[in-house]
Amino acid sequence: MLGLLTGKKTISTLYAALQTEQLQWLALMPQLRRDDFLTSVAQMRRHGWLELVDKDVRLTAAGTRQRELVSTTHPLPRHYDFRLNPSGLSTRLFLAVQVISEATFANNTYVPVVADWSVQHWVKSWYRHHGRDHQAVVQDLITAFNFFAIRHGRFSSGPVGGARLCRFGGPGG
Repeated sequence: MLGLLTGKKTISTLYAALQTEQLQWLALMPQLRRDDFLTSVAQMRRHGWLELVDKDVRLTAAGTRQRELVSTTHPLPRHYDFRLNPSGLSTRLFLAVQVISEATFANNTYVPVVADWSVQHWVKSWYRHHGRDHQAVVQDLITAFNFFAIRHGRFSSGPVGGARLCRFGGPGG
């Protein structure tokens, strides 16, 4: 469970989450520390909300009631989707900017600014969907860039010009 909550994408973590229908909680708490997690589990066991069955930890009937009670005042995110991972937005954005910049100059041989294969795959899929219409791609990037800038307060809140955005990025851009 700790690996699932923190976003560890090992085969065993993903398979266990899939088998127990918990995959939607992948990377829900990426900063969760192991000692904090274990302290919470110990507290829940002391209250009788969790029990150890073989090598598994499961909710008891009291734990199920407590989960229902707490969920009324502290609901889990209804629209949470681990694939929209906000911390991953910047890596996707930077790679997308590089890709469109390189495409603008007809360069298809370059070293990507992001090494993560899953990010590269996501950006490649996104680009295939919009790639022929550079203006649409630039508009998507401007929207994403402005969202990121305003949300994180890292850049000016004014609009980013398409030409400047296309020239922002990796080698040749």
